[in-house]
Amino acid sequence: MVILLNREKWAFRLDQIALGFLIILVVSLPVASISAVRDISIGIVFLCWLIKAILTRHWRPRTTRLEAAWIIYGALVVLSLFTAVDLGYSLNQFRGEYLKNFLLFLLVVQFVTTEKRAKAILLGITAGNLIMVSVGIAEFISQGSSLITRPEASEEFRSGWASLHSGGGTYSTYLITVFPFLLWLVVEWRKWWVQALVIILATANLFSLYITFQRGAWVAFLMMVAAAICLIPRKIWIRGICLAIFLIAVGSGLYLTPTQTLVHEEKNLHSLSQLILDPEKTIGRRFTTWRVSLGYLVDNPMIGAGFGRRSPYNKYDYYKRKETGLYWHAHNTFLNLGLELGLLGLLAFLFLLSRLLWLGWRGYQRSPLGQLPHFLASALLLMIVAVIFRNMFDDFFIDDTAMLFWFLAGVVLGVTEKQRLSGTTDSIPTS
Repeated sequence: MVILLNREKWAFRLDQIALGFLIILVVSLPVASISAVRDISIGIVFLCWLIKAILTRHWRPRTTRLEAAWIIYGALVVLSLFTAVDLGYSLNQFRGEYLKNFLLFLLVVQFVTTEKRAKAILLGITAGNLIMVSVGIAEFISQGSSLITRPEASEEFRSGWASLHSGGGTYSTYLITVFPFLLWLVVEWRKWWVQALVIILATANLFSLYITFQRGAWVAFLMMVAAAICLIPRKIWIRGICLAIFLIAVGSGLYLTPTQTLVHEEKNLHSLSQLILDPEKTIGRRFTTWRVSLGYLVDNPMIGAGFGRRSPYNKYDYYKRKETGLYWHAHNTFLNLGLELGLLGLLAFLFLLSRLLWLGWRGYQRSPLGQLPHFLASALLLMIVAVIFRNMFDDFFIDDTAMLFWFLAGVVLGVTEKQRLSGTTDSIPTS
């Protein structure tokens, strides 16, 4: 009996240690150049799970009904290694972009098993976000930057519109990824001063998103808001009114916003066709690169260049034509992944995302309205929408942004899937 109690005591302590390092991990994820902290945190959490498994003699990990999709996707990633242009690079990407994210997802699911632990993670996300937006806004103001035009990229301004992140693109992706989860305080503490703090934090995030001047992130955020309106658990006519107000607000904003803010290339611009077709313009570069990348995928639907964002660059000379102002990758996660893995690999990745979306939707339907699991499922759905649309215009589903995505997905499924297995939730009508 004493031995059993000691085992349970040590298992609890290991849970606490793992949770602490998961909080450290989620706070440090958006901060650039500290990858060692992430690797150490993941390693310690894995060690906690291993020791706990030895103590409790329970080796079977918790499952979430997403693991099969993970394995199918992983199998296609492995197959792409046989056709990789640079095998060493693809193997390194397989370790860093697949195995690490899969392991992180599994570890989060093992240790974030209760609403109390999920709240601790959410508190860490909120604290980390407060640091990021505070630093970014303070530096932006101190540098006297413009709210109308995007300044030229430079090391001096780099931290002003990217905070502590590696750049405006990744920082904007971080902001739209965590934004739905920042509203958790509204669900847990319904006091007026808490509501006021949430409004201030949300406003700071919106302002931070604006000063990144990342139009793809703006579009992703608007699509997330539209999806949030569709999730309103009221009569359909209320959703219709909210959607109409939203569309009017977006239209008014587009009309009132200065052209150079939306277009960026305010000089030597004579027509819309020039904006779209001219490869010297950022929008024209994207259209040109998408067209060529799609052509490559059609010509080689089954044979990829190997896993890793740089693999198509290593295979196709088109992406190396810097003198024409073109991009070095497809600037679209799904096109680039198709070039890396082939069409089957792309379909496997889409299956993984759609499976996650379905699990989030089931958790949203079955969780009690107004409770934390219901909020978490809603936030997961909105995050997926935002990340998908963000990566239609670039390829930021890598490194810390991808890790954060799978970390949050693990938190949500760790809580909602446990409730499903315990049978304590009921189906909640949403219309």
